[in-house]
Amino acid sequence: MTKKIRVPVLSPDGKPLMPTTSARAKKWVESGKAKPVWNNLNIFCVQLLVEPSGINTQPIAIGIDPGKHFSGIGCVSQKAVLFTAHLVLPFKRVIARKGAQKILRRARRGRRIKRIYRRQLHFENSSQGAIRKRKGGTVTPFGFRSGDLVEATKGKLTVKGWVGGYSQKNRVISIYDVNWRRLGQFSVSKTKLIRRSNGLCVV
Repeated sequence: MTKKIRVPVLSPDGKPLMPTTSARAKKWVESGKAKPVWNNLNIFCVQLLVEPSGINTQPIAIGIDPGKHFSGIGCVSQKAVLFTAHLVLPFKRVIARKGAQKILRRARRGRRIKRIYRRQLHFENSSQGAIRKRKGGTVTPFGFRSGDLVEATKGKLTVKGWVGGYSQKNRVISIYDVNWRRLGQFSVSKTKLIRRSNGLCVV
């Protein structure tokens, strides 16, 4: 079985077909037989603009490697690896919030912890529809959010990655790859949003 990743293919009416190789997908786009698209998981796909030569599909197996901080997902056919995903799990954030929840619960019952303010208690209470109000979060002054998928250019270098920080003074965005290694800092004016963060990094 080859480990070469395939490119997902959609029919002209948006139905999924069997994936193809990156070389073939590139030829389709260059010849005008297909167009590039991005799905809801930030995965690059090609959508055919002509009728496909076939619509037969093959059996596909899905494997999951669960972990505490990260989980891996893979989809394979008999011949190739079709899809892989690296899930970043919110384990540390959940533990921290559970600890804060414990403190806040004690504060609500006894009101003996002076460092807990009423405003903070209100944030932890669910509003109408059982949805908590958003508290904090990394939102830059430039409209980007932490985890947004963006494309940025600096000189001859063009990268695609995820927003992880910013400098308001220098008006730059820090961009990271899927392994959370920094690709560099890029000017806000030369950074373009591709898709809002959905909490999932896909490779």
